[in-house]
Amino acid sequence: MDYVVRPGETLSEICKRHNVSEEDVLKLNRHIEDPGGLRAGQVVTLPPPTVIIEEPQIKRFIPVGAKVVVVKEVKISGRFVPERVIVILIKDGLRGIVVIKFIPGIGWRIVFQRLNIKVPIEILEVGKIFDDDREIVVCGSCMGDNQGLCFNVLGWHNDQVVEFIDCFDKPIPRGRVSIHEGRLVVGSPAEERRYTWDGNTLVETIL
Repeated sequence: MDYVVRPGETLSEICKRHNVSEEDVLKLNRHIEDPGGLRAGQVVTLPPPTVIIEEPQIKRFIPVGAKVVVVKEVKISGRFVPERVIVILIKDGLRGIVVIKFIPGIGWRIVFQRLNIKVPIEILEVGKIFDDDREIVVCGSCMGDNQGLCFNVLGWHNDQVVEFIDCFDKPIPRGRVSIHEGRLVVGSPAEERRYTWDGNTLVETIL
Protein backbone atom coordinates (compact mmCIF):
# COMPACT_ATOMS: atom_id res chain seq x y z
CA MET A 1 0.00 0.00 0.00
CA ASP A 2 1.05 3.61 -0.48
CA TYR A 3 1.10 5.73 2.66
CA VAL A 4 1.13 9.54 2.71
CA VAL A 5 3.40 10.90 5.45
CA ARG A 6 1.75 13.23 7.95
CA PRO A 7 3.50 16.27 9.48
CA GLY A 8 6.04 15.25 12.12
CA GLU A 9 5.91 11.52 11.42
CA THR A 10 9.08 9.43 11.38
CA LEU A 11 9.74 6.24 9.45
CA SER A 12 10.10 4.20 12.64
CA GLU A 13 6.69 5.41 13.87
CA ILE A 14 5.04 4.51 10.57
CA CYS A 15 6.63 1.04 10.52
CA LYS A 16 5.65 0.34 14.12
CA ARG A 17 2.04 1.40 13.50
CA HIS A 18 1.71 -0.81 10.40
CA ASN A 19 3.69 -3.75 11.83
CA VAL A 20 6.38 -3.76 9.14
CA SER A 21 10.17 -3.56 9.36
CA GLU A 22 12.17 -0.47 8.41
CA GLU A 23 14.52 -2.66 6.38
CA ASP A 24 11.67 -3.96 4.19
CA VAL A 25 10.27 -0.45 3.72
CA LEU A 26 13.66 0.93 2.65
CA LYS A 27 14.05 -1.90 0.13
CA LEU A 28 10.77 -0.83 -1.46
CA ASN A 29 11.63 2.88 -1.34
CA ARG A 30 15.11 3.32 -2.76
CA HIS A 31 14.43 7.05 -3.11
CA ILE A 32 14.47 7.55 0.67
CA GLU A 33 17.99 8.78 1.37
CA ASP A 34 17.40 9.94 4.95
CA PRO A 35 14.96 7.76 6.94
CA GLY A 36 14.94 10.36 9.70
CA GLY A 37 13.99 13.21 7.40
CA LEU A 38 10.61 12.33 5.91
CA ARG A 39 8.50 15.28 4.85
CA ALA A 40 4.75 15.76 5.05
CA GLY A 41 2.99 14.63 1.88
CA GLN A 42 5.76 12.23 0.87
CA VAL A 43 4.47 8.86 -0.39
CA VAL A 44 5.98 5.74 1.16
CA THR A 45 5.20 2.26 -0.17
CA LEU A 46 4.62 -0.24 2.64
CA PRO A 47 4.98 -4.02 2.36
CA PRO A 48 2.37 -6.44 3.72
CA PRO A 49 2.21 -6.37 7.54
CA THR A 50 4.29 -8.82 9.51
CA VAL A 51 2.28 -11.92 10.37
CA ILE A 52 2.87 -14.78 12.77
CA ILE A 53 4.24 -17.68 10.78
CA GLU A 54 4.17 -21.19 12.16
CA GLU A 55 6.76 -23.69 11.03
CA PRO A 56 5.24 -26.03 8.44
CA GLN A 57 4.38 -29.61 9.37
CA ILE A 58 6.49 -31.26 6.69
CA LYS A 59 4.67 -34.60 6.81
CA ARG A 60 1.53 -32.91 5.50
CA PHE A 61 3.23 -32.14 2.21
CA ILE A 62 4.92 -35.42 1.30
CA PRO A 63 3.45 -38.74 0.13
CA VAL A 64 2.45 -41.24 2.81
CA GLY A 65 5.39 -43.48 3.66
CA ALA A 66 8.00 -41.15 2.14
CA LYS A 67 11.13 -40.33 4.15
CA VAL A 68 12.48 -36.82 4.45
CA VAL A 69 16.14 -36.60 3.42
CA VAL A 70 16.66 -32.86 3.98
CA VAL A 71 14.67 -29.66 4.42
CA LYS A 72 16.29 -26.34 3.52
CA GLU A 73 15.11 -22.73 3.72
CA VAL A 74 15.62 -21.02 0.37
CA LYS A 75 14.45 -17.58 -0.78
CA ILE A 76 13.32 -18.83 -4.17
CA SER A 77 10.75 -16.04 -4.52
CA GLY A 78 12.89 -13.52 -2.63
CA ARG A 79 9.95 -12.64 -0.37
CA PHE A 80 10.05 -12.14 3.36
CA VAL A 81 9.31 -15.79 4.24
CA PRO A 82 11.80 -18.28 2.74
CA GLU A 83 10.38 -21.27 0.92
CA ARG A 84 11.16 -24.78 2.15
CA VAL A 85 12.78 -27.17 -0.31
CA ILE A 86 12.19 -30.78 0.78
CA VAL A 87 14.13 -33.70 -0.66
CA ILE A 88 12.38 -37.01 -0.01
CA LEU A 89 12.89 -40.73 -0.53
CA ILE A 90 9.80 -42.49 -1.85
CA LYS A 91 9.09 -46.20 -2.03
CA ASP A 92 10.58 -48.26 -4.87
CA GLY A 93 13.74 -46.17 -4.72
CA LEU A 94 12.26 -43.04 -6.27
CA ARG A 95 13.25 -39.64 -4.98
CA GLY A 96 11.35 -36.40 -5.02
CA ILE A 97 11.59 -32.65 -4.52
CA VAL A 98 8.75 -30.69 -2.93
CA VAL A 99 8.74 -26.91 -2.52
CA ILE A 100 6.31 -25.28 -0.13
CA LYS A 101 5.59 -21.57 0.21
CA PHE A 102 3.89 -19.50 2.88
CA ILE A 103 0.96 -17.49 1.54
CA PRO A 104 -0.41 -14.82 3.93
CA GLY A 105 -3.99 -15.53 4.92
CA ILE A 106 -3.77 -19.09 3.60
CA GLY A 107 -0.72 -20.77 5.11
CA TRP A 108 1.81 -23.19 3.67
CA ARG A 109 1.08 -24.63 0.24
CA ILE A 110 2.91 -26.83 -2.28
CA VAL A 111 4.13 -24.70 -5.20
CA PHE A 112 6.32 -27.32 -6.91
CA GLN A 113 6.81 -31.06 -6.73
CA ARG A 114 8.59 -33.70 -8.75
CA LEU A 115 8.29 -37.26 -7.52
CA ASN A 116 9.84 -39.31 -10.34
CA ILE A 117 13.58 -38.89 -9.82
CA LYS A 118 15.46 -42.19 -10.15
CA VAL A 119 18.89 -41.16 -8.80
CA PRO A 120 19.98 -40.22 -5.27
CA ILE A 121 19.80 -36.46 -4.77
CA GLU A 122 20.76 -33.82 -2.26
CA ILE A 123 20.84 -30.03 -2.27
CA LEU A 124 24.16 -29.14 -3.88
CA GLU A 125 24.10 -25.34 -3.99
CA VAL A 126 21.94 -22.31 -3.23
CA GLY A 127 22.66 -18.76 -4.39
CA LYS A 128 21.71 -15.69 -6.40
CA ILE A 129 22.00 -15.17 -10.14
CA PHE A 130 19.23 -12.58 -10.50
CA ASP A 131 19.47 -8.85 -9.85
CA ASP A 132 17.27 -9.13 -6.76
CA ASP A 133 16.83 -11.27 -3.65
CA ARG A 134 15.62 -14.41 -5.44
CA GLU A 135 17.74 -17.53 -5.06
CA ILE A 136 18.11 -20.64 -7.16
CA VAL A 137 18.60 -24.12 -5.73
CA VAL A 138 20.60 -26.91 -7.36
CA CYS A 139 19.70 -30.51 -6.46
CA GLY A 140 21.54 -33.57 -7.71
CA SER A 141 24.31 -36.14 -7.28
CA CYS A 142 27.16 -37.90 -9.06
CA MET A 143 26.27 -41.28 -10.52
CA GLY A 144 27.84 -44.18 -12.45
CA ASP A 145 31.40 -45.26 -13.27
CA ASN A 146 32.07 -42.03 -15.12
CA GLN A 147 30.82 -40.02 -12.13
CA GLY A 148 28.32 -38.13 -14.24
CA LEU A 149 26.69 -35.18 -12.53
CA CYS A 150 22.88 -35.44 -12.50
CA PHE A 151 21.11 -32.28 -11.36
CA ASN A 152 18.29 -29.83 -11.77
CA VAL A 153 17.93 -26.10 -11.07
CA LEU A 154 14.85 -24.55 -9.51
CA GLY A 155 14.08 -20.84 -9.39
CA TRP A 156 11.28 -18.27 -9.31
CA HIS A 157 10.04 -16.77 -12.57
CA ASN A 158 6.69 -15.34 -13.70
CA ASP A 159 5.36 -15.73 -10.15
CA GLN A 160 5.93 -19.47 -9.93
CA VAL A 161 8.63 -22.05 -9.24
CA VAL A 162 10.31 -23.06 -12.50
CA GLU A 163 12.64 -25.95 -13.28
CA PHE A 164 15.21 -24.04 -15.34
CA ILE A 165 17.48 -27.06 -15.99
CA ASP A 166 16.77 -30.80 -15.90
CA CYS A 167 19.85 -33.01 -16.26
CA PHE A 168 18.73 -35.98 -14.16
CA ASP A 169 18.57 -38.23 -17.23
CA LYS A 170 21.49 -36.55 -19.06
CA PRO A 171 24.48 -36.51 -16.69
CA ILE A 172 27.39 -34.24 -17.53
CA PRO A 173 31.05 -34.77 -16.58
CA ARG A 174 31.50 -34.53 -12.85
CA GLY A 175 33.04 -31.45 -11.34
CA ARG A 176 32.28 -28.52 -9.16
CA VAL A 177 28.91 -26.90 -8.72
CA SER A 178 29.10 -23.26 -7.70
CA ILE A 179 27.28 -19.96 -7.98
CA HIS A 180 29.76 -17.16 -8.50
CA GLU A 181 29.49 -13.60 -9.79
CA GLY A 182 25.91 -14.03 -10.93
CA ARG A 183 26.31 -17.29 -12.80
CA LEU A 184 26.01 -21.01 -12.15
CA VAL A 185 29.13 -23.04 -12.95
CA VAL A 186 29.06 -26.84 -13.27
CA GLY A 187 31.38 -29.43 -14.79
CA SER A 188 35.08 -30.15 -14.65
CA PRO A 189 38.25 -28.45 -15.88
CA ALA A 190 37.93 -30.59 -19.02
CA GLU A 191 34.41 -29.34 -19.73
CA GLU A 192 32.96 -26.45 -17.78
CA ARG A 193 29.44 -25.19 -18.32
CA ARG A 194 28.34 -21.74 -17.28
CA TYR A 195 24.73 -20.68 -16.96
CA THR A 196 23.81 -17.00 -16.92
CA TRP A 197 20.41 -15.35 -16.58
CA ASP A 198 19.18 -13.39 -19.61
CA GLY A 199 16.00 -12.09 -18.00
CA ASN A 200 13.89 -15.03 -19.12
CA THR A 201 15.92 -18.24 -18.84
CA LEU A 202 19.37 -19.67 -18.07
CA VAL A 203 21.69 -19.50 -21.06
CA GLU A 204 24.33 -22.26 -21.27
CA THR A 205 27.92 -21.65 -22.41
CA ILE A 206 30.29 -24.64 -22.75
CA LEU A 207 33.97 -23.88 -22.31
